[in-house]
Amino acid sequence: MTPILHALDNSRAFRVLWLANELDIELDVKSYARIDGKGADPKMKEQSRFKLGKSPCIEDDDLLVVESGNCMEYLVERYASKGASWIPNSPDWKGRTAVRGWIGFAETLMTHALPIIYVQWFADEGTAKELGPKLGANVVKDLDYVESELVANRSGYLYGNDITAADIAVAFSVEYVLFKQIGTSNQKWHGIDAWLKRLESRPAYQKTLKAGFKHDFSLL
Repeated sequence: MTPILHALDNSRAFRVLWLANELDIELDVKSYARIDGKGADPKMKEQSRFKLGKSPCIEDDDLLVVESGNCMEYLVERYASKGASWIPNSPDWKGRTAVRGWIGFAETLMTHALPIIYVQWFADEGTAKELGPKLGANVVKDLDYVESELVANRSGYLYGNDITAADIAVAFSVEYVLFKQIGTSNQKWHGIDAWLKRLESRPAYQKTLKAGFKHDFSLL
């Protein structure tokens, strides 16, 4: 049975399918729209068997894999013939911890960004204007960190000399923040901009854009 990816519009499911396309792993994509651009279609909860009804999740026979970073690691470790170039195996502990650390960092950036989104959604305009810059300080620090690591690595990628799962995981979070201008005060990060454009031009990325669920955050 082909693994099923349950994918919500404008969600972290994009990074999972993008990685699968890079690795030539076939997934059966079940896509779902958001209600008013926010909440998930209740059908996703019913059809995916994930009690929280969140995206992404992968059904693989009787196994249910949830959380995007976990889904990425699962695909690499179970199905990728050359998975070590995407998430290094032991004894390359330096590479393995670096790439997995970046996958975790991708969620740190989203954690810092989401309170700003919720304030924009649910607070009055005055409160949103007052809290936005304060809440955005950590977002700016996160982006500064990504920029500095791209400069330090010199390869144009977050780790090593070529693209890894680290780039795919972090790219979604950075795209999201920059597209929505979440706490960034219209600042520019030129290294990040060049990195994202390089990633977005990849055939696997472009293929993922045509998968049937929305991804509105591309720079290209």
